[in-house]
Amino acid sequence: MVKLANKSLCCGCGACVAACPSACITMQADHEGFCYPVIDATRCIECKKCVGVCPSVKNLPLTLPKKCLAAQSKDDALRQSSSSGGLFSLLAERTIEKNGIVFGATFQDAQTLCHIGIENSAELSRLRGSKYLQSRTEESYRKVLEALKSDRYVFFVGTACQISGLRRFLGREYEKLLCADVVCHGVPSPLVWKKRLRELQTDTKQVQSVDFRDKKTGWRTYSVTYRFTDGSVLSIPSGSEPYMKGFIADLYLRPSCTDCSYKHCGSDLTLGDCWGLETLAPELDDEKGTSIVLVHTEKGERALKAVEKSLKMQSIDYQKACERNPAIRRGAKANTKREAFFRRMDEPLSQAVHDLTKVSFFTRCKRKLRAIFR
Repeated sequence: MVKLANKSLCCGCGACVAACPSACITMQADHEGFCYPVIDATRCIECKKCVGVCPSVKNLPLTLPKKCLAAQSKDDALRQSSSSGGLFSLLAERTIEKNGIVFGATFQDAQTLCHIGIENSAELSRLRGSKYLQSRTEESYRKVLEALKSDRYVFFVGTACQISGLRRFLGREYEKLLCADVVCHGVPSPLVWKKRLRELQTDTKQVQSVDFRDKKTGWRTYSVTYRFTDGSVLSIPSGSEPYMKGFIADLYLRPSCTDCSYKHCGSDLTLGDCWGLETLAPELDDEKGTSIVLVHTEKGERALKAVEKSLKMQSIDYQKACERNPAIRRGAKANTKREAFFRRMDEPLSQAVHDLTKVSFFTRCKRKLRAIFR
């Protein structure tokens, strides 16, 4: 019987599902809501292609970026509709202009996130913005391969582990494939997300869409905005939103996100928020959103150069950027209260998150002293 990576290592990329010639592997959710591959032994031909493509079995080598930049679109409307500086949209539009396909994450419904391919600029709004949930990618991997075999340009955006899974699935380099990973804090439990939706909904009012990074209140002070089927809107500051609060505290991340080994692994570019802009590149700091861009390959450098006329860019210090946004180069730390949280899944999410993220008086004093004597 073929054995895949254990739960502590499996990132859920679905490369094994995409590669299986007998379609005997399915992704199934465990008691925490995370999907893991399950093999139907009666159909398995033991070809071990699933093991060959698994990024957690044999990961790609880590690299340091060739360049580290702060970048923002010159189009303020585009930046407003983006989580950061709008660079994804510029690269995506460039791909579509070349008759290419852009793959990214979108909500099928309020509960389910999956990767799809877009060939029309009018549809790019579906892929814009941060979505703090793990996207299903296994079907998109096959579609990427089909597009590349048809000699089309492909721009694939996802988490670093999804990029690594795609690279392993493809098995070789394609000149017309551009991969960009997003700076990732980790992926939270889909089961917790469904719980949050249930607590917000009623029989007559369902969540229709969510904007995790609504910048109407500012880029740094963004809100989470829910829109409901009855036309009502609920906007909550991110620091007060229970789901986001627990996510940032690492209460319910996927086990493999702890000490993530996929950073700077297989991507041409890395895109994220350029936190610390006030000191890294103060002349770009206008509170409208700015991207950090890590360039890893010559292909990534060419892609960036192709859209540079639409950008304001400045080189910044990589080490200092990582200090302000640690998720750039390291995964989340294990939260010792994680198991306690999942034992409290029957309680209201806001109560469990509040209790398990409370900072003790002693810790508050330590932080204050560190700030004084820094």
